[in-house]
Amino acid sequence: MADLDLQLLWDLAQLLTDAEVRATVAPEDVNPPGAWVTLEEFSTRTVRGDLRLTVVVYLIVPNTDHRRALEQLQALYNKARTVVTPDGPVRAQGLLLPSAPDEPLPALRVPLYINP
Repeated sequence: MADLDLQLLWDLAQLLTDAEVRATVAPEDVNPPGAWVTLEEFSTRTVRGDLRLTVVVYLIVPNTDHRRALEQLQALYNKARTVVTPDGPVRAQGLLLPSAPDEPLPALRVPLYINP
């Protein structure tokens, strides 16, 4: 079985930051508009034990009026797409962060499958 190395989360966050999407692996460090990169799951894909990671990039914007939130999410998504391609449906949702535990923030959930 392949070893699990989560350094790729930090590498992905840096890649997004270089594309002008302020990104972090630590949810407490998210400062919207920006992105939170996190591991959702990992599984073995073959008898040899090859790993497949499901990583999620949450694109998050401040809780403003609906139109402005959608415009900001669109801008973040377009920047993120210059460096990542979603591996499934991108879903809109409200997301609670440590910095705003009582107020869901507008977000897009962008799934990525990574085979390290």
